[in-house]
Amino acid sequence: MLTQADIQKLLQVLATKEDISQLSGKIDNIETRVDRLENKVDSLDIKINALDNKVNALDNKVDALDNKVNALNNKVDQGFQRLEDKIDRIHEFADNVDEEVVQHEKRLKRIETRLTLPPI
Repeated sequence: MLTQADIQKLLQVLATKEDISQLSGKIDNIETRVDRLENKVDSLDIKINALDNKVNALDNKVDALDNKVNALNNKVDQGFQRLEDKIDRIHEFADNVDEEVVQHEKRLKRIETRLTLPPI
C-alpha cells in the first residue's frame, strides 16, 4: 500500500490538466514558429533558385560576349594581316619603280652621251 509520502511524491511528478494544457499550448506555439521558419526557408529556396537562374543566364551572356570578342579579335588580326600584305606589295612595287627609274636614267645617260646632247 502507498504511504502518504509516496502519494506526495507521485503528486509532484504527475502533471495536472492545467500543466498539460500549458505544455500543449507551448508545443502548439513551437509548432507554429517551426512552420513559419519552414515557410521562410522555402521562400529563401525559391529566391536562391531564381538567383541561380539569373546567374546562369548572365554566365551564358558573358560566354556569348566572349565568343563575339574572340571573333572580332580574329577579324581584326586578319584585317591587319591583309593590310601588312598590301603594304608589303606596295613596298615591292615602289622598289620595282625605283629600279626602273634607275635603269631609265642609265639608259637616258647612254643615249645622251651617244648623241652628245646637252643634259636634260
